[in-house]
Amino acid sequence: MAAFPRNRPGYLLCILISATTGCDRILGGELNPMFCAAHRGDPECQRTYPDAAPDAPKRCTGDPDCMAPTGVCDLGATRMCVECTTTEPSACVGAKPVCSTNNVCRGCQADSECTSQVCDLPTGSCADEATVWYASPTGSGNTCSHMQPCQLMTAIGLVVMNKTTIKMLTGSYTTRVIITDKTVSIHGEVADLTDTSGNEILRVEGSADVSLLGLRIHGGSGMTGHGIQCTNSGPKRPTLRLQHVTVDMNGGIGLIAVSCALIAVSQSTFSSNTSGGISLPDAAAAFDITNTLIFRNGDGSTSSLGGLSLGATTAGLNRLAFNTIVDNEAKTNSGGVVCNIATFMGPNNIIARNTLLGDASDPNAQKSGMCTYPTSKIQTDVIGLAFQRPDMAPFSYKLLAGSTAIDQATTAVPIDVDNEGDHRPQGPEKDIGADELKP
Repeated sequence: MAAFPRNRPGYLLCILISATTGCDRILGGELNPMFCAAHRGDPECQRTYPDAAPDAPKRCTGDPDCMAPTGVCDLGATRMCVECTTTEPSACVGAKPVCSTNNVCRGCQADSECTSQVCDLPTGSCADEATVWYASPTGSGNTCSHMQPCQLMTAIGLVVMNKTTIKMLTGSYTTRVIITDKTVSIHGEVADLTDTSGNEILRVEGSADVSLLGLRIHGGSGMTGHGIQCTNSGPKRPTLRLQHVTVDMNGGIGLIAVSCALIAVSQSTFSSNTSGGISLPDAAAAFDITNTLIFRNGDGSTSSLGGLSLGATTAGLNRLAFNTIVDNEAKTNSGGVVCNIATFMGPNNIIARNTLLGDASDPNAQKSGMCTYPTSKIQTDVIGLAFQRPDMAPFSYKLLAGSTAIDQATTAVPIDVDNEGDHRPQGPEKDIGADELKP
């Protein structure tokens, strides 16, 4: 890159005469460096001789020229000191382990961004491999290390209080999983879990405290082939948290919880579960369901549940906000949402085109019970909602421009991202439903 030509012959003369006659801009067919020395604000001069720009920052030639927090020299076009580069991402550590495209360190947003294959989403930090048990569909190891993964149930059996994270490595796991009295976080971003025994695929019981992140659970067979069942054993009551989890194509209910302490579901998807999407009949359980897609669950000729059934009685402990509940069907109760909690309000949801006995216009087709849904879209069709692909597989209920749900979520709820992690709001107000339209 050309240097600022202060030492070129004629520089001082050019400065002295520039106020009157100026220097020739082009000299010998090229941009005159002496002209640029006297005309530091000229855009072409700044491109050709960037060091001549007004208040030009110091340009680096290597990392020794830089200091923290911008301790890396970008040896590409900018020659500027930055936090990190794609060729030197190791400068990003701790709570900001990932180098972004603009050379700034940030927190991890997916397991795939970490060498350990485990991202702690709340903190944005990558887990240390030494703190993780690793499972594989073909695992045969006993140590459950990254290099020698074991079977999933072996890993669950090894969980102890100071080592509670399991990483399910890539693949399809065909097994019924029962977790009793364990505190465990299971990361399955590139894994799916299935079982055809006619039982629930994943059972959480006792005093278990289970978090699932990124896993797909599917293929349970028959009406008792639920995706997930959370239940108590004696006086103990388990807790279950789901984030970025897909539960689909089960013969039973996607998620059923009886006598559980807490059910928290965020940024997840429940679809094509024959007996219904989510059933929380226990009056004592607390729930928190946000940014979740619940669509095409239930059966209009057999099921008593379509999309969602909530049985809790204490409104203050529960939340239902920013969900898209569409195209579910049931024979009895409601195709959309059953909720009979006195004074409970579920804001900013889309509840649309659900059917009861095949009829979307039935008074109970979209919702039944005493609950109310402020600033929500509740309608018998999807006209005006401008979903991306609501009538053809693969179905997509993302919003398109012009949707009547855009900027309409005016009931205040402290949720700042959508189903995919996009920031809310993108416009003057947040959008209704699980998706926030990105311009």
